[in-house]
Parts: sequence; structure tokens; C-alpha cells
Amino acid sequence: MDLPNTLQLLARDSSIVAWRPTGVVIRLTPRQVMERVFVPRPYRWVPNYGDIIAYDWQSGTVEQLQKSVAAMQAEAG
Repeated sequence: MDLPNTLQLLARDSSIVAWRPTGVVIRLTPRQVMERVFVPRPYRWVPNYGDIIAYDWQSGTVEQLQKSVAAMQAEAG
């Protein structure tokens, strides 16, 4: 999914996060600010060109993210 459609999903449901296989995990704050999460200190996130044009964005609950990460780790090793 592309970033604009991903952000629309995040705006509809505050319990959803979005992630890329590169390790970026974001959410929207109540004021609709993109925030990078699951880093030592969450911060306001500004996408770079690669993030904007990417079609590999996934979205879901935190549990779905954890399953996705576990599946990627199982494939890798």
C-alpha cells in the first residue's frame, strides 16, 4: 500500500500502526501528526522520498506487527 492510503487508514483508527520492512513504524497522534514509534524515544516523523513513493507499507494492530516481525525473523534465520 502507498503512504497516502496508509495515512487515511491511520486517521480512521487510532489503534492502528503502519510499518515498512525497513523497520519504520509510525502512528498518527490525536492531532494527526506522524510519529515514529517503537524506538527508544518516539518523535515526530518526516518521510523521505523513498518512504513517500514506496508501495510496501503495511498496517494493522500492534499484534499484527509482532506477527509480521516474527515471520520475517523466521524467514531470515
